[in-house]
Amino acid sequence: MPARDGVCEALSRAAESAPGPPACRRRDPPDGLGSQWAGSLRFASSPLAPPLVRVPPDGRATPARSLTADKANVMAHDKHGDTPLLWQPAAFPLAAQQVKDAYARVRASLMDDALFIQDAAQYGVTVDELDRRMQQPPAQLDSGSSWDWLDGPEHYRRAVLRVLVEAYRSADRHELAGPVEVPGNAVHVVAADVHVDGDLVLEEQAVLFVLGKLSVSGALVGRPGYSVAAAREIECADGATGGEVLALGGIRCPGTFYFGHNDYSARAAWYDGGILVDFERYNAFGRVAVRTRVTDWDFPAAARVLGLPNDEGDLLGAYTEKLLSEQGRA
Repeated sequence: MPARDGVCEALSRAAESAPGPPACRRRDPPDGLGSQWAGSLRFASSPLAPPLVRVPPDGRATPARSLTADKANVMAHDKHGDTPLLWQPAAFPLAAQQVKDAYARVRASLMDDALFIQDAAQYGVTVDELDRRMQQPPAQLDSGSSWDWLDGPEHYRRAVLRVLVEAYRSADRHELAGPVEVPGNAVHVVAADVHVDGDLVLEEQAVLFVLGKLSVSGALVGRPGYSVAAAREIECADGATGGEVLALGGIRCPGTFYFGHNDYSARAAWYDGGILVDFERYNAFGRVAVRTRVTDWDFPAAARVLGLPNDEGDLLGAYTEKLLSEQGRA
């Protein structure tokens, strides 16, 4: 088996001629301070690939149950039983005219949405490009055909979320017994409200669109690397991610949410909660109301807020495992 460094080098060479993943939102550290992790940003060639900047921590704290995607065809089980509620594996079909009609209804409001137009020019986001995408929706949302529709800055993915919520309105509600795992390397779409009784864990390269409210009684976790959790509104007890969290409305987290690393961004109309740790990145929140927000570039101070040792060298990995192990003991 080739050494890991050799694999990364090969992926980096392949990336030179391959399309990259969603554009990064980077917050550079103050002069004289290095990033907490080493390595330059490298892109693998597969769709929705994460940057090869660091290695996720070894081991898994909590065995998770599997969540696969389908907008209907749901197998419901008792939330206290041994069998999790699963969506049967299937791509999410899109009706082209339904998507176009929904876009026509929400286009004007998107053009007035501060979170769409904010810093759009800086990151190459244009109305013309959004119009082009919405006139050419893929036949289905999956990890292959979705690439051209979802790539680029997160502005486009939040706009897609707005259109899908409009196109596929649903009064359904699904309850899942946690911990629930969203498998990686795939796009998952759920046209319903989703409540998870326990933890919700997005594996690396997992993209989850909930076209309703996503509520998690435990921790909302994106494993270190790239992932997307997107919903009309998001609520969780605690959270940790190195990826994207997108909401049309707001994000409510009465505990502690750590948005780690400076490769991706969160975007929501508002954020309400207890402790918000997002000093490494530029998150776009219309309004923030929290008890404490850590914004200084100070890793030891952030570690203390997160309940970790001052000299912890992997804040995101350590805090992720801390959240999952605490829920496992609860």
